[in-house]
Amino acid sequence: MTSDAARAAGPAGVPTAPAAPAPRVFISYSHDSPEHQQRVRALCEKLRGDGIDALIDQYVATAGPPQGWPRWMDEQLRLADLVVLVCTPTYRARVEGRDEPGRGHGVLWEGSLVYQLLYNAGTRNERFVPVLLGDSGPNDIPLPLQGAAFFRADDPAGYEDLYRRLTGQPRVVAAPLGQRRTLPPLPAADPMAGNAARESVPATAEPSAAGSRQARPVGRGSRRGFFAALAIGAGLIVAGAGLGLFGKRPPAPATQSGTVVTGVVVDNVQRPIAGATVTIVGSPASTVTDAAGFFSLPVDAAAGQMVQIRAQAEGWEVTVQGHPAGKSPATLVLER
Repeated sequence: MTSDAARAAGPAGVPTAPAAPAPRVFISYSHDSPEHQQRVRALCEKLRGDGIDALIDQYVATAGPPQGWPRWMDEQLRLADLVVLVCTPTYRARVEGRDEPGRGHGVLWEGSLVYQLLYNAGTRNERFVPVLLGDSGPNDIPLPLQGAAFFRADDPAGYEDLYRRLTGQPRVVAAPLGQRRTLPPLPAADPMAGNAARESVPATAEPSAAGSRQARPVGRGSRRGFFAALAIGAGLIVAGAGLGLFGKRPPAPATQSGTVVTGVVVDNVQRPIAGATVTIVGSPASTVTDAAGFFSLPVDAAAGQMVQIRAQAEGWEVTVQGHPAGKSPATLVLER
């Protein structure tokens, strides 16, 4: 007699997890043309081949549903786990009730149901997934759903993202939460440290009435001492002539070696772009983004100094963006 453990084991005797139930997906679309209907059917069959219980009206179009089309559409929208809306200019016009009277009653009816279901959910969209095929663009998505993530299902990467959305398999998951570290406090500040620094400023030279230069102490009563103390407190290296009292300017801050610029390269819906080439304009250094779209580049600039970051990838337009070196990560958006 076969045990439960043996029945649950795979071909190599390794236990396997029970298969998750296939998600039920209803595809809503407009009959723009025979070619468009064929594209929608191809998408539906690809989803079914990948284990998703997708359904379109073409499967019951010959005889029609026994309960009639209005009730059939209502049942599909209510019973589906997720609803894919294939958006085109015609689809949006009909859903929003802007098409010619007497045309597209099916999509108009489905659109009214979608509006009502969103309204009943307090505008929270957890079930309706906009999809683009062919030449359709984001502006073809009905207005109430333009804030939702959309997917180009005829692009391999877009189809994979759509499949992840329909099956609840995110591309990136959060790392496990570690244990919080305990950090020691900083030592208490010495309120007398500033006074001691000011008193220890060395003497500097100042022109005398006869035109010769003679040493004069820099103390509390000296105007030069006041500015010297300010410069020391700011962490600058100053000399007597470098204070600007003789027409000279303070030295410019030196370039800080070891400064880096970090960031991420994404598309216009915030999906990471791996393999993008990132350079700093005017610098020979370059790098390539990783699977999460992240990059890090050394830059010959001081922290906070603006640099021009250039990102490019095959099939995407080049973008150049200014960002301060050594500060928070930059986000570069590529568009096709």
